[in-house]
Amino acid sequence: MRKFLYAVLCFLVFLNVFLMESQAVSTVQSPISEAFKDIPTAINTLSSYIRPLAIFAFLGVTIYGGFTKLTATGDADKEKKAMEILRAGIIGFVIVVLAPFVVGVIGAILGVPNILT
Repeated sequence: MRKFLYAVLCFLVFLNVFLMESQAVSTVQSPISEAFKDIPTAINTLSSYIRPLAIFAFLGVTIYGGFTKLTATGDADKEKKAMEILRAGIIGFVIVVLAPFVVGVIGAILGVPNILT
């Protein structure tokens, strides 16, 4: 019984390899997605994912900083830490929001046409 199962398994593996090879010849596709065909398109695609993540990160940092501020109970060190957390979150969010504008201005100064489109 064991030899029979082994023979059937070997036959199925051989058949699978043989059939997959014949299918691979007829359906060749490019491994590169249209979203990553060149560098500007890849940057635009990635930035479309990074901006929403930055919004959620900003929301999380703001909630964490606010919670730390509320639970400081008059402790100056904890209040200072909470304000640093909030300040870092706001600065990071402003950088993410202004980055496309800064890149566009630098591209316009250097004469690069449509750097972010």
